[in-house]
Amino acid sequence: MHWDPGPFWDWAHYMDLVRGGPAQINNPDPQLVTINPDFETNMPAMTYCYTSNDCRAVPTQSANFLYLHTQPNANSPLISNQYIGSTPTHANNWANKAVTGQTYVVAGQQDAWQAIYFGGQKAWFHNPNGVHTTAGQGLKVRPKVGQASIPVYGRAYPEAAAYPQGITPQAITPIYTLPADNVVVATKLYTSTYYSSPVYTPTLDPRSHVVVSGQTKYYQINFNHRFGFVKASDVEVQSSIISLTTPQAEQGSISGNSITYTLTLRNLSQQTVPISLSLTGNTWPTTLTSAVPSSLGPNASQTITLRVDLPAGQSPSSDQVWVKAQTSADPQRNAVLLLRSRLGLPTFLPVVGK
Repeated sequence: MHWDPGPFWDWAHYMDLVRGGPAQINNPDPQLVTINPDFETNMPAMTYCYTSNDCRAVPTQSANFLYLHTQPNANSPLISNQYIGSTPTHANNWANKAVTGQTYVVAGQQDAWQAIYFGGQKAWFHNPNGVHTTAGQGLKVRPKVGQASIPVYGRAYPEAAAYPQGITPQAITPIYTLPADNVVVATKLYTSTYYSSPVYTPTLDPRSHVVVSGQTKYYQINFNHRFGFVKASDVEVQSSIISLTTPQAEQGSISGNSITYTLTLRNLSQQTVPISLSLTGNTWPTTLTSAVPSSLGPNASQTITLRVDLPAGQSPSSDQVWVKAQTSADPQRNAVLLLRSRLGLPTFLPVVGK
């Protein structure tokens, strides 16, 4: 993907002109943030190779992005992308840059640092008091319960059976994967299509320009700097009425001990909704140790505790459990949280699971 118009384009101002004003957020989702640094004051350091022998710092100027780190501190490495090998601070290296206007799911918070799911990984940026972001809205999707990861595609092509005779089916090849614990924003649901036009000159022969439509459906997602596509059959759409979060989605302890997770169940709507909670996918004994409410009032929340007992003796070194919250007010969508437990030293870094 090309990097035009580059890091120095004022996307916020441009889109305000296009829309006739700021974007309207009618249903803000507390699990979503939209990247929005102040263009006038946001001046991250960058480098660029003007020629093969002339690589140097770019003059300090306003930019439209935030650097993304592997850990919640400025000295940690910037995140990477397997397809981009240039210096991380190069202006044209979009692997580690979250650009103004893009909306992502919050993956963690530590002091003034916030994490988002970006490119199949947890990426941290400095965001004291939310100064570099605004509210976000949109549909959230994640890999279906039980999947370790799902493919992410660069194109939403039809299945082979959809192609008529004489048109070669296009390969459906993934370019990334989306891990089980990642949640991303889906911008639209598409029915797969492919436009076959091997002849570029005008012709009346209908065989020279054919639109192939398939049965496969894809969600377009905000994956990293670019859009990606995931098959609708591979994902679960997350509820917009209820949410399920935890400050620590992965913990460790020694054999024979137990681990306690603290979950927060929230009603995001203005009405009382019925609630149910279920567990699936675990091997180790896993128990809800606090009462689950049968309903939640408008904008109400409930703390729930869950215990995982780590077996003594020989056992797998880790286990995981999917916690699924459901409500009949949104019967086709759930709030899903993946918890990972492991044998070893305890983990103290707080993270937020979605």
